[in-house]
Amino acid sequence: MVAKKNSTKVERKASNVFYVLFLQIKWYYYLLLGIIDVEANYIVVKAYQYTSLTSVMLLDCWSIPCVIVLTWIFLKTKYGLRKFIGVGVCVAGLVLVVFSDAHASDRASKNMLHYC
Repeated sequence: MVAKKNSTKVERKASNVFYVLFLQIKWYYYLLLGIIDVEANYIVVKAYQYTSLTSVMLLDCWSIPCVIVLTWIFLKTKYGLRKFIGVGVCVAGLVLVVFSDAHASDRASKNMLHYC
């Protein structure tokens, strides 16, 4: 009972500190971050018009390993073995998609030569 009461106080104190820091940041920083986020998403969606579905899948799947690695390096986040195994599976899938795309383009070029 005492541990639960103390942990609640610690959680409340941590959330209050975050809330105070949140209020101390000027509103125009949030506006700037929002505009940057919207523009970045617009550019990504616009770029999808000029590429194949396979490349879009590669870009989407590559974001997970990148986020894991960047948070591990810069934010010092601790990840367990299961997370790294998941990233390994994700990267293995990316490699398979790249090989599949390369072989599909080879087959397409052979079919084009066959019809000529």
